[in-house]
Amino acid sequence: MEAAARVVPTFPNVIFLLVGRDSGTMEATGARVRERGIGGSVRIVGGRTDVPDLLRTSDLFVHPSREEGFSNAILEAMAAGLPVVACDVGGNPEAVVDGETGRLVPSRNVAAFASAVAELLADPEKREAMGKAGRLRATERFSLDRMVGEMESLYESLARGER
Repeated sequence: MEAAARVVPTFPNVIFLLVGRDSGTMEATGARVRERGIGGSVRIVGGRTDVPDLLRTSDLFVHPSREEGFSNAILEAMAAGLPVVACDVGGNPEAVVDGETGRLVPSRNVAAFASAVAELLADPEKREAMGKAGRLRATERFSLDRMVGEMESLYESLARGER
């Protein structure tokens, strides 16, 4: 919400959707939204079953997680053709290529995060190019078919005693 509060004055029509199961933080997040006076620009929608529809109507995907394993949400956004702004933690750098499929910023750096979001909001052509590159990366590198093929290859090599 700190980054959103920095973005809203420059992009007053921006709407941030907060989607996900309530892990006990939604109430605190709502309080932060009210404190910063950005309630008109933030919708806390919680857990949803129509996430693909929400992604289709979005311009970019913002994932400010300070800690992360390997984010399926980021892959879903990339597969939907959205550029991603995320922190460079956990598996995020494996999925998001900074400057190609989105922007990676240092964790806990609010200014850098807000700047990356603003950069993409200001440049529809860049968003589109990054979104296309992200979709390609998601389908080529992280598809179910590829994962199954790699697992088959691993098991075959183990069965032959190669590893």
